[in-house]
Amino acid sequence: MAALKCKGLEAAATNFPAERYADLLESLGGITLEELIMAVRRQSQGFSRGSSNYRGVTAHPSGRWESRIGIPGSRHVYLGLFGDEQSAARAYDGALVRLKGTAAATNYSLAEYQQQLAEHHQMKMAVDEGLVHRDLFRRHAAADFEQWIKQGLAAFGITISDAARELAKAETDTGAVAAAAAAAAGVPVPAAGSAQ
Repeated sequence: MAALKCKGLEAAATNFPAERYADLLESLGGITLEELIMAVRRQSQGFSRGSSNYRGVTAHPSGRWESRIGIPGSRHVYLGLFGDEQSAARAYDGALVRLKGTAAATNYSLAEYQQQLAEHHQMKMAVDEGLVHRDLFRRHAAADFEQWIKQGLAAFGITISDAARELAKAETDTGAVAAAAAAAAGVPVPAAGSAQ
C-alpha cells in the first residue's frame, strides 16, 4: 500500500495485476502518507488491541480508561485513569512523543503533540549539555524517568528553548511529519516535485 501511495501504480512493484488495486488507489487518494503509515502501524502485530480501540489504553474495572506506556526490557509506566478513551489515548501519545520524538507511533497525528516534541528535543539537549544525566533514559525503573514520562520538563524545572520549539514546529509541518513517519517505517519518499 505504501509503495502504491508513494510511487503510483505504474512505478510500484506489485504482486497482482494492476486492476486488482483500482479500489485501493481510490481510497489511498483521500489520505496522507502519514495517515497511511500510522494505520499500517496500528494494524501491525505490535499494536495492542485490548478492550480499547486506542494504543496504550485499556478499560479499567472502575469504568474509566487506564493509560500506560510499555518500556522495552522493563515494565509499564502507569499514566493514569481517564473518563474517556480519547483522553487516555492522548496521555499515552504525549508520553510516547516525549520518549521517542518523531519515531512515536501515536493514536492521533503527531502535529497535535508539538509541545511534547519540543520537550523531547529539549531533554536531548539537556542530556548533551550535561544538565541531565544520560542514565535517566537507561534505568527505566527510576522515579525520575517516570516523572519525565508523565510530567515532561516541568518535573525537572527545565524550560523549553526557542531552538527546541522551532525544531518541533518544523517537524510537525505536514510534509516533515509524513517524511519522518515514512522513514521510520522504511518507506521511500519521492523527492520534492516528483510525480506520485
